[in-house]
Amino acid sequence: MAFVQFSRVSLAFGPRQILDGVSLNLATGSRATLAGANGSGKTTLMKIMAGGRASGPGGGGGAAASRFSSPK
Repeated sequence: MAFVQFSRVSLAFGPRQILDGVSLNLATGSRATLAGANGSGKTTLMKIMAGGRASGPGGGGGAAASRFSSPK
């Protein structure tokens, strides 16, 4: 059973695309590493996974001029 799962998540701040079509499926008890260059969206992805970042299309709980989309 999936502990964390989302599909095709995208997030942009103004014209800058931070996440573009990201999908993730982590099973209970699994281990994962998140690595990337500075500014590539690692912390933003973790905030989305924790529920502390945008909750649906159009943002919500985020910075001004941000947009979040996750197709249903």
